[in-house]
Amino acid sequence: MGQMTKFDTGPVTLAGQEPLRSGEESLVYQHPRFQDLLLKLPRQDGRAALRMQRPGFKRPLLRRFRHLVSWHLEYSEYLSAVAREGTLPGFVPLHLGICPTDLGPALLVEKICAPGGELAPTLRDLANTGRLDASIPELLEDFLENLAASGIVTRDIWPDNLVLAEAPRRLMLIEGMGCRSALRACHIQLPLTQNRQIRQCAALRRWVAERVEPQPRLPQGLRLA
Repeated sequence: MGQMTKFDTGPVTLAGQEPLRSGEESLVYQHPRFQDLLLKLPRQDGRAALRMQRPGFKRPLLRRFRHLVSWHLEYSEYLSAVAREGTLPGFVPLHLGICPTDLGPALLVEKICAPGGELAPTLRDLANTGRLDASIPELLEDFLENLAASGIVTRDIWPDNLVLAEAPRRLMLIEGMGCRSALRACHIQLPLTQNRQIRQCAALRRWVAERVEPQPRLPQGLRLA
């Protein structure tokens, strides 16, 4: 039997490194040792952190999980999907646990890449650079159909939370799983949750439809093969 190597449990150094992406609740960093992994840190100015700083009543989930409450919401939904199906749906990146860093605890997650190896673009990135082509509405419908079939509850389905992955080409949800309900089991108020999710899906469809780049027109008399 080969000699076992000691597992490195020391904190990952991120100080001085610029985040690859900045979300409403998280800052996303490249893992310095593994190029296919990312580290998600909670924002110090995020919604939960700011609520913790305010005096007065705090909801039970916030009191218990503090500035990491969004992790609790996201990971609980992640586990519920695995419990139902035995595996994750293809539109959710892998979550690999919690990793210590010099900036605090981070979630270790799969890096979704573009063909060149760079971070996969969000829908907003595609719209801002004129790359939201006519295939995106169809991919969006596939994503929304798979989301509905999965039973996963979401709180934010925005253009910043969906990225375009390749091999196979599809949209993936990188943030926004879980429900912010004051109830511990948000599925008790499932109709309200579903209605909110339906409204967000409709708003996202409109957002994409308004920004899809028009197909170039062929000169008169020419036809596609």
